[in-house]
Amino acid sequence: MSVLTLLDYRRTLRSFRSNGGLYVRISGSRHPHFAGQATSLLRRKAAVDVRRVLEIINAYVLAFFRKHLEGIDSPLLSGSSAAMPEAQVQVWTANAVKTRIAAGS
Repeated sequence: MSVLTLLDYRRTLRSFRSNGGLYVRISGSRHPHFAGQATSLLRRKAAVDVRRVLEIINAYVLAFFRKHLEGIDSPLLSGSSAAMPEAQVQVWTANAVKTRIAAGS
């Protein structure tokens, strides 16, 4: 299993600032790679609902690919989804300051 270091995190943030990016954090989760976390959660009793975590992951991944492959925009990618209050979204536009958007606000 790979672990993100502080240096990795800083490089990622620098890339987001230059190129734009989206970071989704799911309340109750601790693992930066959600697919890996979901597998881990299935093996032990988790404080979060694993099915809900997988539902959120699937929704964001699908929204991302629909936008970039089909040109179909989604409010999830701007963080404006009251339907998924567990997801906190950080959005960076290229060469801009990070904005934090809490879902549903």
